[in-house]
Amino acid sequence: MPKIKEFAKARSAITAIEIIADDFVAISSKYHGIKVFDAKTLESVRSIFHDSINSQLSAIAFSPDGEHIAFSQLHALLIFHMPTKRIAETIHTHGEEITLLAFDPSSTYIIAGTKNGRVLQYKLGATLPLSRLCSFPHERPRSKIKENYVSALAFHGSKIACSGLGGAVVVMDLFSHANKAVFNLSSWRKDALCFVDKNRLLCGGNDGTLQLYSLKDRRQHKSMLTPFSFIKQILLMPNPNYIMVVGDASYVSIIDIVKQKIVHAKYIDFGSDIEKIVIHSDGSLFIALSSATLLHVELPSIHKLKSLILHNQLDEAFMLVAREPMIQNSPEHILLEQKYDYFYQEAIAALLNQKPELAKQHLAMFQEVPQKKEQIRELFKSFGHYSHFHSLFLEKRFGLCYAIVKKYPALKHTPLFKKLEKQFKETFAFAQKQILLGRDDVAKSILGEYMTVELKRPILNLLLKHNKEFLEFLKAIEQRDYKRIYQLVKTNELFEQIPTYIALSQEIESLITEVKHSIKIGDIAHAKESLDKLQTMPQLAQKVERLQFECNNVLKLQKAYGEKNIKRCYELIDSYRCLGNMELGATLEDEWRDLVKQCEIYALEGNVRSIKASLGELIRLESRKEKVGTLLRLSFHTKIRQLMQHKSYKKCESIIYSYIDIFGIDSEIRHFMQEFESLSKRELAITQKAGDIKRDAWLDSPFITSHLSS
Repeated sequence: MPKIKEFAKARSAITAIEIIADDFVAISSKYHGIKVFDAKTLESVRSIFHDSINSQLSAIAFSPDGEHIAFSQLHALLIFHMPTKRIAETIHTHGEEITLLAFDPSSTYIIAGTKNGRVLQYKLGATLPLSRLCSFPHERPRSKIKENYVSALAFHGSKIACSGLGGAVVVMDLFSHANKAVFNLSSWRKDALCFVDKNRLLCGGNDGTLQLYSLKDRRQHKSMLTPFSFIKQILLMPNPNYIMVVGDASYVSIIDIVKQKIVHAKYIDFGSDIEKIVIHSDGSLFIALSSATLLHVELPSIHKLKSLILHNQLDEAFMLVAREPMIQNSPEHILLEQKYDYFYQEAIAALLNQKPELAKQHLAMFQEVPQKKEQIRELFKSFGHYSHFHSLFLEKRFGLCYAIVKKYPALKHTPLFKKLEKQFKETFAFAQKQILLGRDDVAKSILGEYMTVELKRPILNLLLKHNKEFLEFLKAIEQRDYKRIYQLVKTNELFEQIPTYIALSQEIESLITEVKHSIKIGDIAHAKESLDKLQTMPQLAQKVERLQFECNNVLKLQKAYGEKNIKRCYELIDSYRCLGNMELGATLEDEWRDLVKQCEIYALEGNVRSIKASLGELIRLESRKEKVGTLLRLSFHTKIRQLMQHKSYKKCESIIYSYIDIFGIDSEIRHFMQEFESLSKRELAITQKAGDIKRDAWLDSPFITSHLSS
């Protein structure tokens, strides 16, 4: 059972809790600043008080690396440097009131949700927003919006998911903005978002329903009910099939997202409503309650299981797995079973060498493990009859061999049983040939020994009675007529037990795995060669077609890359998302991220020329124009700010006019225009109206076309 310990009680309501620098837990409270606790000892190690960290904060977030705190008040975003206890940056948000804050996993970017329904991206060290990622509601309503909001954020690598007014969920890549996904199946508010992995996203609504979206195939989604009226938070458990759900109650629930069922409706009840839960890397939970109490909960953790395996305490590891279903089927549990199998095989080897004491030593630590106790007892009992089994095999009395194995199943794990099965397959294959040659008497004679084997009898009768369909099935296998094989298997499920058919199925699965690997590494010649062997299989038609489609796309990418047509490479990656999973596609995406990071530096210097030079022809990459556009706009914003600070109003005015000619009038330039007129005491002569120039019109402006022609 989980171990629950109260380790602190804040003096006022807890407003945030996060794991920082992996070793610490940071909390903020409404009236009493910041406290940092050691995650292992649970002792308080630091208190931070600052005039700006007060009850007026509308949002707060800690960076994962433990270096910074971002918080907002009124119309400002402040960045606090924890080591020096000083305000590092004050960012004016120009009328945007921030209500939600989060750092990305790299601690480089700050994502802010505003009262106007906007999701803004900031960067540490910069005083201007990098980008407006999206706005809510996603679909503009006909009536006036009374109260807008951004309700939830989640990250997976460079991907971000956002939700807000209207219930839509937007998923995008922070560096490319390509293939933006929008899920809008429910208008309920969603306060909980959680990536299961790079291809799946969970959303928790204020109707108490969980939605599981596929990012790979956006048509696929599942709905699951929870015990809550509304969902606050979703957390991944060590077992990848399980999640923990926090709702409007004092307890948490465990849900199996594969079976779509509630495993524990009330897994732990804390006696007070839960504000937030964070998971430490060791698998333990840190919980902030509405009562301002802080709890540490030791779950049956993967960390503990890892430690037991590492120290070869495998019996205790099995006991832990037996007690706690949430760590069953985890990678660590699979490793534990593999370790046991190793010792089990060593014991078999010792018994084969007539060393029973050594076999007992190999399995000594598992003797009292409930899951293994009976299997071990059966092993030693079975090996008491091994010599008889061996004698029968040497005498070629195979029917009796199977009889003794049925009675003592542990003998199935011996090399001798594998030889027995191999002998049967060879005999069956030879009998098949005799049947096809019309030598029924020979087939019946060589299979006679196996007729007493209950498990083999159905397929032996099938072979010896050889009805028309069965003979046709054998010929189809021999001739590799996959179309006919598939048709005949559907008529009689016993055909699937024929050894030659089983071997053929395994060969096909191996070929498919080989094709996928070849596509990933870009060896398309080998992939196509393997696909040619699968062409005539009707049951695989769709899969083969999809793999051929992937092969052709990889060839297009390789061709474009070979011709140094990098723009075409990214167009292909954005058109065919499977290309991002292959080695060349992943390398190109890494290069794009590095390029964007460098362009962000240029943009924050107001150096538009270097951005254009760095991007080259990629500046007109249609699928990533949104990201490129934000970089170009930011460079203008920075330049305008620099010129106003230096009171170079004439140049500043010129830049503002250029911006409007290129990008049109947007909310960002409006703020700069107002600031310019206030500082310079000049009125800008603007004849253009918002919407006169479309947001992407800059692609065809002389600003871009002249750069490309030069």
